[in-house]
Amino acid sequence: MTAIYVRQSVERAESVSLETQIEYCKNELRGDNFEVYEDKGFSGKNTKRPAFQKLMQDVEKGNIKRIIVYRIDRFSRNLADFANTYEFLSAHNVELVSSTERFDTSSPIGKAMLGIIMIFAQMERETTVGRIKDNYYKRGELGLFVGGYPHLGFITVPTTKCSMKTKKFEVVPNEAKIVVEIYDRYFCGQSRGKILDWLNEKKPDGKTHSDIFVKDILRNVIYVKSNNAVIKYLKNKGTEVVNPDDKRENAGLFIYGNKFKSTKKHVDLTGAFLQIALHDGIISADIWLAVQRKLDKDNLPRNTGKGKSTWLSGLMRCEYCQMHVSTCGNLRYLNCGGRKKKMCKLRKPFPTVDLVENFVEKELLDFMKNFNFKSEIAQDKNSGEIAKLELELSALEREIDVFVDSFPTIENLLNSTAAQNFKNKIETLCERKNQVEERINRLTEQTSDMPKISENIKDYLSKWDTIGKEEKNKIVRIFVKNIFLKDEEIRIVFIL
Repeated sequence: MTAIYVRQSVERAESVSLETQIEYCKNELRGDNFEVYEDKGFSGKNTKRPAFQKLMQDVEKGNIKRIIVYRIDRFSRNLADFANTYEFLSAHNVELVSSTERFDTSSPIGKAMLGIIMIFAQMERETTVGRIKDNYYKRGELGLFVGGYPHLGFITVPTTKCSMKTKKFEVVPNEAKIVVEIYDRYFCGQSRGKILDWLNEKKPDGKTHSDIFVKDILRNVIYVKSNNAVIKYLKNKGTEVVNPDDKRENAGLFIYGNKFKSTKKHVDLTGAFLQIALHDGIISADIWLAVQRKLDKDNLPRNTGKGKSTWLSGLMRCEYCQMHVSTCGNLRYLNCGGRKKKMCKLRKPFPTVDLVENFVEKELLDFMKNFNFKSEIAQDKNSGEIAKLELELSALEREIDVFVDSFPTIENLLNSTAAQNFKNKIETLCERKNQVEERINRLTEQTSDMPKISENIKDYLSKWDTIGKEEKNKIVRIFVKNIFLKDEEIRIVFIL
């Protein structure tokens, strides 16, 4: 059977419709039975197209002997993808025919022309992407709308600037009141968790939200009535103002051009561009800045295992959500990361720090007293695990590099879902990379300390009550992998 494959990315006046493509392809039929495969609204930059995938499946089943396309770039615009696909077609003895370029792959000259055309097709795509990027950044410099979805409190409306058509945000009064109340509540000392409870209980916008939603609103520059102090704050974070001559009072802002990078205490905006936007802000500069500084202060570093509140720092986890457990309140109570993020709602309150320390201390000292230390066996075991972890670390680094290199084109960046998915994937990979590196460092430290611990273990036991928290933490990490808390239960996982 002969297959006719047609594709159209978007409907434009100058583009060739699917119906027209099909009619051209029918001219190449030789009286064969045929089936039409249509991909409407899909780019040729990759092969993730439903009709294309179905066509390849039918080829693999042996149902297709000939494929006709309007032009080769309808089949693929990526040279690497096309090379792989053509190799696949050749392996199944399938001919590829272009109805307008007048060649088919059954002849040597057709194969040569095919390669040349594909090189130009990819060059055209890369040139188009370059033009889109240039236009994107130029629009930003002119103060024009550069895309993105409307946030809570705004809708997008058409407007003009510099005789050019564009869009801007316009206030939605009912939603804007919600945003103002979120800022007022946080400014007056209410936690993000309490604000989230209020949002999800009252549902003023009819939706259920997460803590990230609240944090994104509190961090977003589109809401602020900008002034020099706000601009200075954001420039200190690393942004570059692209239209500084716009001196409008109370103008909202827009950040684009680079994804936010989370650091220990704040959001790093290095490499991002700050635009004085066309809309007016709804939050006063003083309140917005106070909220940013409070967020900067509240975003404390992650637990590194060097906490001063307990010698079990960095080892405790919640049995329900598997997230780290840390001190809270007066530093004698415990809470898990899942509960802080409003995710872990099953568990009952944990025991206090004192109770957990007393339990672990008794179990650990008994373990150490009865432990027959086999240094060489333990070192071999650690060395084997370190080797496996180093292989995983290398694979993660390669995956991160590949993923960054395949960052979506600018037209996809304007799609909030694609941008969020990219951000989530990178964060997941980087978090796992940090976990692997931390584990390697821990095992390496353990291995180097084994002979010393073996020689001095009795000394540590006799002086346990006089040893400081940091020294106790180093010792417990040699023997204990994790301490799991489940309601009032405590479970210790020993390493050796």
